Amino acid sequence: MKVLRALVILVLLTAVGVGGFAFWWLNRPLPLNAESVELSIDPGTPPREIAQAWVQAGVQASPVLLYEWFRWSGQARKIRAGSYEIDAGTTPVALLNKMVRGDETLAVVRLIEGWTFRQFRAELAKAEALKPTIATLTDEQVMAAVGATSDQLARSCRVTDRANKPVSVRAAIPQCSPMNAPAVVPASTTARIGK
Repeated sequence: MKVLRALVILVLLTAVGVGGFAFWWLNRPLPLNAESVELSIDPGTPPREIAQAWVQAGVQASPVLLYEWFRWSGQARKIRAGSYEIDAGTTPVALLNKMVRGDETLAVVRLIEGWTFRQFRAELAKAEALKPTIATLTDEQVMAAVGATSDQLARSCRVTDRANKPVSVRAAIPQCSPMNAPAVVPASTTARIGK
């Protein structure tokens, strides 16, 4: 009987100790290698890899503890793909909430009305914060990937004859190409694009 009582007390003390450690760890700021740490999460990345990626990006914590927190919270499957940035003072609870809400870091790229498709691509390529997913594709492949047809492309072209008079859409089709197509964006629009 005394052994059973001692065993129950030991189990309770262990549970209180583990609970206390978990509460302390979840509510203390994560130590970082820099003032802020950024991470891009691709769609379908498992929570274990996300935890490991945060550690590799500069969070000084055990990837096992991070993963277990994601898993035991019940929200591991709700983590959204995107680009995230955390600063000093971010707790494990705040980190998970940020990823579940999809509170992503955004990059600003200015796309000007009248620019050609090629100019759009050049400006996007200059944006260091953006992931270059179409850099290896030709202009025609990009247009095909977004589902642009020759009619849509022709409607977005402004082609004039030598007298600087507009040419009909049908007559313009052979002269239009993705490289010459002006972008259909209002003047001085600031596009907010996720990393």
